[in-house]
Amino acid sequence: MAEANADARWSQLMELLEPFHAQALATARRLSRSVDDGDDLYQETLHRAFEKLPTLRDPERFRSWFFTVLL
Repeated sequence: MAEANADARWSQLMELLEPFHAQALATARRLSRSVDDGDDLYQETLHRAFEKLPTLRDPERFRSWFFTVLL
């Protein structure tokens, strides 16, 4: 049951992220001033966002919420 919930949460995260994935990745790389470090930062942000997704109150505000997690 927990695995199904995790799969559903991951799917929701990917669906919400899709419209600005490239911009978020580029932002992580710019913040890190390195492609490799930026990729690591982005991966860590995805993990944090996945864990915190249940706290997102308004999916319409996902973009700003995600960038807050990234920063």
